[in-house]
Amino acid sequence: MKFRVNERFKSSGVVLTAIGDSYCQWSESNGKNAVNYFNHVVHLNKEVVFLGNTNTELVLELGEYVYQFQVSLPSNLPPNFHYHQARTKYYCHALIKCPGTSNFNALKCFNVIDDVNFNADTRITKPCENVESRTLCCACCKSDPITVRLRLNKRSFVPGETIECELEIGNESSRNIKLEYVAIVQVIKVISANGVMRERLLDLFRVQLDREIKSNKRAQNFSQPIKLQVPPTSP
Repeated sequence: MKFRVNERFKSSGVVLTAIGDSYCQWSESNGKNAVNYFNHVVHLNKEVVFLGNTNTELVLELGEYVYQFQVSLPSNLPPNFHYHQARTKYYCHALIKCPGTSNFNALKCFNVIDDVNFNADTRITKPCENVESRTLCCACCKSDPITVRLRLNKRSFVPGETIECELEIGNESSRNIKLEYVAIVQVIKVISANGVMRERLLDLFRVQLDREIKSNKRAQNFSQPIKLQVPPTSP
């Protein structure tokens, strides 16, 4: 912490507080009334006192003041996150207390990155795939299945990395279908103080394909892999 005093003044203390919290708020309407939901969770609140206390008053003379400090972060802190209905934020709040007049305040944000060791589990570096099948209509009008098989070059990725995937589609129905895009989708869940949960899906990266899959073809493979770019920083 560093500050300069150009005119001597009285102060009751110089304090820095490391703060981290999560907050969410949204509204839902049933057509007549709107219901507001919110939640606030404090993850970090540590104070470092550089000068003074509640029972003392001192005079800060002219000059530059520099204070080194260190704050130990608790384990398993959630990483920074920002969404228009929710956020997790970390910052340092510097405060110079001035009795009888306005205090001096300064804020500096910092990032917390979750530590995940990919080397601890070799399964996450191996290829994986998922298969989903759907039919059109029902009962006697039920179509033959439309099957989608998606293969990834591995299970887990870090920010900035490229996901290489192979898409295979089998359309055994009587209709042509259109493949519009492949995307990285983030699932956002916010939970209010009384336990109400809201879920939203957010596209982080999209590859537009606009490809028609003809009916009665057992499988169609793309000749080149689809590449999806993981955002370089956390949301």
